[in-house]
Amino acid sequence: MLVCRVIAGRVRPAHDHSRHHASDYDSVDMGNGELVVLDSRAVLPCFLIIYKAHQTTDRAERFVAVGLKGSCHILEKKRFGR
Repeated sequence: MLVCRVIAGRVRPAHDHSRHHASDYDSVDMGNGELVVLDSRAVLPCFLIIYKAHQTTDRAERFVAVGLKGSCHILEKKRFGR
């Protein structure tokens, strides 16, 4: 998983179909917790987290799949920059 700092700038909701030109915005809010950043210079990678899921019961694997800590542990963290 890559953890980044992001400058969202002017955010347009994905469902906004107004007459504003796309260049009036810096990013798009997809409405599901996802933000599409239109300029790669607005993204600063900070950490690379490498993890491995343990194989346990089906129920535990489902928790891991939806992003809960469940039965995961971090193998390695790398910090970028300062």
